[in-house]
Parts: sequence; structure tokens; C-alpha cells
Amino acid sequence: MGTWIAKRKGSYEMNVNVEKIDRGNFPLMKNLSSLASYLAAYHRGIIWASPEFAFAGGENADIGGIIYPISNEFLVEPCNTHVLAIHQKLNELLAEIADLPAEPKTLWQHYRKNPIYIAIMADATMIPMYYYYNPDSDYVSGQGTASDFIYGDIDPDPQDMENDTFTYWPEMENAVGRVTGFDAEDCSALIARTIFYDNIIEKLGEWKRNATVQTGTGIEFQYIPIITPLANRLKSIMGFGPVRQEPTKFPTGESKFINERICNDFAFSIFNP
Repeated sequence: MGTWIAKRKGSYEMNVNVEKIDRGNFPLMKNLSSLASYLAAYHRGIIWASPEFAFAGGENADIGGIIYPISNEFLVEPCNTHVLAIHQKLNELLAEIADLPAEPKTLWQHYRKNPIYIAIMADATMIPMYYYYNPDSDYVSGQGTASDFIYGDIDPDPQDMENDTFTYWPEMENAVGRVTGFDAEDCSALIARTIFYDNIIEKLGEWKRNATVQTGTGIEFQYIPIITPLANRLKSIMGFGPVRQEPTKFPTGESKFINERICNDFAFSIFNP
């Protein structure tokens, strides 16, 4: 697929290698799940796995075109429905672990005070992400905002998935991390470095307590008087690009306050920002 930013038309040349495959929902990061038992044993956890977690167009949704939701807007909704089904089963498992009824408020009350760690060991085809709404979605940057947030969120609001049922702001009751690598060997090295991290850095000196914070000015310029309305007008004429209608931000010094907060948090955690 060719995409032109400044022109409506263009030409390109490509070489295509065709490989016949028997299905679409195959792993792009191979054999990662083979390491799940080692990670679970080290952390004294459990493994929850199923081939039914996988999602791809043509296999789980009768929709043509690119098989990944990030590049096919018509797959976003069926993928999200698929993830919500996994989320429901995850809540049921969390209820068994805590010996509680599988009722959202009961689970929310328990895990917000007793969080657990959830490691996802797969690519986004084998265990798909949830695609939250993003006004900047397009065929260049992708569809929606793909995130694993939902796997740590006990109580997403079914009527407004960007918010939660029992809290004003969305919260992750449990901590979620996706362990990935090019293949199992790559992932194994990452896990080993994580497990033995304290031993690895023990002799590295005091520099490891230093941290740097760098931010750009993008968050200051979401909406610029005069310039943004003109850009929005041009985008509507050209036929592409997001049209922003957000509150004016550029004179507020938002970056300064964010940096001050991050530096404070780093210092609280015994770093030298």
C-alpha cells in the first residue's frame, strides 16, 4: 500500500515474494510461549494459555484485506469484541485465584488493594491488544490506540470503554506487562537480564542512580490560535489528516509542569534527575 502525504496520486515499484500459508493467525514472534513455564516458576505464578486467544482477519472475522486490526479499520470492532471475551474469562480466573465470586465490584475491591502481576508472553496476534479510540487514526499511523491496559483493568465501563465503572478515572487494578522479543532466544535473554538485573548492575557504580527526562513541545501545540484553524481548513480540502478541536494548550507551559512532576517522582525514588 502506497501512501502520499503531500500528493493525492503517485507511483511506486515493489518486489513481491509470495509464500503460501495455511492460516492467518500465526505467531510473528515465534515460540515465546515456550518460556512461560520458566517465568511462572520463578515468580511462583500460574500459566493460563489457549489457542483461542489468537485473533486475525480471515480466521476470527470474515473480513477481507489486511489481517491485522492496526492496518484494517474494519477489524477493530471484532477484535475488541474478541478481547472483551478474553477479559471476561480473565476476571473469572481472578475470582478463582482470590476465592471470590466472579462479580466485578467484588473483584475490583479486592485487587485494588491486593494487585497481582500479569505477564503476556506473545505477540499481538496470539494475544491481541484492545484498540481504544484515537482521533488520529489513519492508514499511516494505524487504527486506534492499541493497548494491554484492559488486561489489568477489572471494571471497564461497557458503555464507555475509555472509562471505568467504579472510579472516575480509568485505573489498572493489576499490573500488566508484555514480554516480547524477535524469537524465544531473544526473549530468554530479556527474561534472564530481568531476573538477574540486581546482580548485573551491582558493580556498575553510582551512575546507575542518575536519570534523565527529555520531553518535546508536541503537547504544547495541540491547538494553536490562527494556525490550527487554518491547518484544519486545509486538511478538509486535501481530504486527509486529523482535524483538531481541542482546548488551547500552547500558552500554558504544560511541559514545564510535567517535567517538574517527573523530576519530583524520580527524586522520591532515590534517583538524581
